[in-house]
Amino acid sequence: MIKYYSLIFLFSIILFSCSSKEVITEIVEVPAIRASYIYNADSVLNYKEINKENYKDFSDSYEKKSLEIQNKDLDKAIYYCKRAITLHPTFELYNALGALLQKGKYYDEAHDLYVFLVNKQYSATKQESVYVFQEPTDEMRYELIALSYLRYGNIDSYAIYEYKEDGHDLKKLEGRLLADTRLKIDTTLKQFENFKLLFMTDVEIDEYKYSEQVFNVFLNSITDTSSSFEINSKQVQNFKYNNREYDEMNEAWTMNDFYVNFLIEKKENPDSWFRYNFNHTYTLYNNITAIIYSIDTSETACPKEMRHIYHRILLYNDKGQILDNKIIAFQSGEDLATATVNQNDLTVKFFKRKWRNPYKKSDFDNDLLSIEELESISYKINAEGKIIQKGAQPETAPAL
Repeated sequence: MIKYYSLIFLFSIILFSCSSKEVITEIVEVPAIRASYIYNADSVLNYKEINKENYKDFSDSYEKKSLEIQNKDLDKAIYYCKRAITLHPTFELYNALGALLQKGKYYDEAHDLYVFLVNKQYSATKQESVYVFQEPTDEMRYELIALSYLRYGNIDSYAIYEYKEDGHDLKKLEGRLLADTRLKIDTTLKQFENFKLLFMTDVEIDEYKYSEQVFNVFLNSITDTSSSFEINSKQVQNFKYNNREYDEMNEAWTMNDFYVNFLIEKKENPDSWFRYNFNHTYTLYNNITAIIYSIDTSETACPKEMRHIYHRILLYNDKGQILDNKIIAFQSGEDLATATVNQNDLTVKFFKRKWRNPYKKSDFDNDLLSIEELESISYKINAEGKIIQKGAQPETAPAL
């Protein structure tokens, strides 16, 4: 998009007479890019194609003003530099503007500028993605990565991918970012774990995701650490649908992606995908960690009463090895089980649910009529981390 500005340039014509002289001022209209469109590829490319070098002199005058005033009035220098770009957009002027924006700590706009210069932009006119000026320098690629952190508080994973594809050493990049005083990266924060993942090789990722360090971060991510709680008939059907599967083409690894590896289902079926929630964790006997999580196998968008969900307790020792596990609550068709947990004592109650029509998992046109309580089973977790049933298995209770 191109807008016409009325730029006033003075052309003085002096007319002499016996006693006076007259100065005539001529107003010249010059086409210019809208200042708000200087990061729009089509606007810039179209303007360059139509006007070429026509208004370079006018642009140079604004560039000169920008250079003269940048140490006195930075905002005015930025203004003049943008005016120069609107009249004659060049790679050099954008670089100069980027430096001024960073000097003024206008990191949001500086990030927009570097995205415009560093990444290929789709041009509707050319019907392809192109660099508006030229292939970016390594330094510009670095600045885009640094500015993504300054703007969003995290690193642009696509920029990292592009940097790696260009053959750069990611370990050196990591060191430079940590040493960049502008970024002030706090290595003590939880988010720093995600930062480190960006610079790991695939081999390092495979070793790291099963490490004791990841296990401890995983445990700290579970906020409910109560050792006494209930999973009642309403709670057993609750589920937060917020898990994501790693997409190699579009997403970077985060610590959350590794937590699924601590499900016993994932250990037994590593190529399978699961919908899961980690709900509780607490410590027993000072060296046993109990984790309670839920797995959802429901049909998409089914009513809460028709969800198929089970809750499992999983016991780890201090070396991260599984000691024992058991499903302690579930909802599935006609069957329902609730649980009461009191440290190392577990009680599971069983119920039978009656439906208006014969139950089918994918048939949502059904109603729950009644719930009949059956029997219960009690368990105890011993000092070895084994779940021991108290008494005999009730006849009416389904096997867990």
